[in-house]
Amino acid sequence: MSELSMYLTAQKKQFLVGAAEAGGKAKAFRKYIGKLYSEDRDFFHKLTLDALMEAATKKWEQQPRKHGPDLFSINGYPIPEYLTRAAFPTFDDPDEEEDEDEEAEQFEKVDHQFATVNDLVADATIKLRKAAQSGAAAEEEMKAADHARRRARGNMAAYLRDLADVAGNEEPDE
Repeated sequence: MSELSMYLTAQKKQFLVGAAEAGGKAKAFRKYIGKLYSEDRDFFHKLTLDALMEAATKKWEQQPRKHGPDLFSINGYPIPEYLTRAAFPTFDDPDEEEDEDEEAEQFEKVDHQFATVNDLVADATIKLRKAAQSGAAAEEEMKAADHARRRARGNMAAYLRDLADVAGNEEPDE
């Protein structure tokens, strides 16, 4: 996580805690950050490169387009503008800085114009595994929601913090 991202996460927490039950909206949060920026411009200028690198990462992680005049399909399935596959192993350069996000470096992208059948199989396999992980995580969250609903005894406006696991408040898994 970048320095800018960590800073914004802390400011978001402070903003939401300050808003309490009223909550907050994106526009108000941006205005809050704008006020902080105007109070200490030098601090934010130092974060410019960090913000650029974070934006580059988000662009890299962005989902590919699936429709457009430059794209094609196979048997009705639209081939996205790029596919993801396992990265070819590389030897570490001793002069290169240690990469903090090695998981992201396990994969690489290939443009649809240069993708092979093997790349399509690899992309589909990665998507299937991610979908299975996502489904399992959603099931765990639903179990927690069911436990919270039981603990709240019908009060759907109860604060989750008041229902948190503490001695004597746990329920056995079913």
